[in-house]
Amino acid sequence: MPGADPKVIYRVNRAMDNPDPWAIRLNQTMKNSGFSHAFDIPGLRKYGHREPNHNWMSAMMTGYMYGGREGMYAAAANHLMQDLMSDIC
Repeated sequence: MPGADPKVIYRVNRAMDNPDPWAIRLNQTMKNSGFSHAFDIPGLRKYGHREPNHNWMSAMMTGYMYGGREGMYAAAANHLMQDLMSDIC
């Protein structure tokens, strides 16, 4: 990501791959609401550490918490898309 603060990228990546109790609870709340699949990324396999944080809603919230708008971009355009590419290739 050109021009992005490497510290923000690191914090967002770490938070997304190591879900805290907040992220786990958000994931459970989304599942219980019945709308959890509305935020899934087509083609992204969800397993292990990807279960709580690897959807659009969680990524945006995590990114914003750890880096504001730049963190949201790091979460979506960087982290989720790299994971998606690793699943496809």
